[in-house]
Amino acid sequence: STSATTVYSYGTNIGCVYIMEKDTAQGTLIAALQTSIFIITLILECIVIVISIGFSNTYSRRLRKIMRLIRIVRKGDYSHKVQLSGNDELNALSDEFNDLISRLQISEKKRSQFVSDASHELKTPLASIKLLTDSILQNNMDVDTTMEFVTDIGNEADRLNRMSQKLLTLSQIDTQIEKEVKFVDVNSVVHKVIRMLSEIADKNDVKIIINSNERCEILVSEDDLHQIIFNLAENGIKYNKQGGTLTISFGAVNDSAVIQIQDTGVGIPEDALEHIFERFYRVDKGRSRRMGGTGLGLAIVKHAVQFHGGVITASNRPNGGLRFDFSLCKQFLK
Repeated sequence: STSATTVYSYGTNIGCVYIMEKDTAQGTLIAALQTSIFIITLILECIVIVISIGFSNTYSRRLRKIMRLIRIVRKGDYSHKVQLSGNDELNALSDEFNDLISRLQISEKKRSQFVSDASHELKTPLASIKLLTDSILQNNMDVDTTMEFVTDIGNEADRLNRMSQKLLTLSQIDTQIEKEVKFVDVNSVVHKVIRMLSEIADKNDVKIIINSNERCEILVSEDDLHQIIFNLAENGIKYNKQGGTLTISFGAVNDSAVIQIQDTGVGIPEDALEHIFERFYRVDKGRSRRMGGTGLGLAIVKHAVQFHGGVITASNRPNGGLRFDFSLCKQFLK
């Protein structure tokens, strides 16, 4: 019994030594693994830090480039654009910035041209008024001649006033001022315009004809509709021939509202048709000035039509004369 106990105790000691040796080996392995993980983690952290610093510097450099160009553009220089490589958010931002610059360049070019044209057009009647007043003051004129010069001064002043009013209208259109729209009876507006133009029509011996097949109401600013019809009808009377006719037709066509104004004048050259809606454009500048034209009426018409979602076209009639077609989208038709 004692011998057996001794053997058993010896076996237990061997087992304990084996377990302790096994635990020591596993501890050493775990420690080595922990050391490796720590080193790898440290290396990865260093790599992440280096990459982050590099990315941050690159991002900041590209962002500073955009900010520098924004400051340049803010001073009014639109000749610079951002040149960035890559396909990230900053690249998308630079594309939008460049698109904005392109629009600003176009807008600035139009503004400069508009100011130049307006200055030139305003200078002409002012120079005429100055010349006429100097002639009156420096010469001993009879009463009839003086009255003729004074009448010419009044006419030039009226032209200045008309031009100023139309320039103001274009300015309001460009700023997209909100307008009150409502359903307006086209027939009532047409007859109101005709009453206002009846005197000039009689003076030019132009007969006005109105064609309408049905009641037509349009969701539009009444002032804009009046101005569109007035400008087109006035042109049709002024540039018509003696004994000619001006025909105004309107109604619903294919679920759209269409207004057609045509005259029996000489028309205009085909190559000028695409330019007649441009500001200050005149086919015959001398005749236009004699008629009191400003070169702004048709530009105002086009902007007013487009403001209300419409389309306007101009074409020569086969038998002579000019024809304007103004259509409004069907959602504006009652």
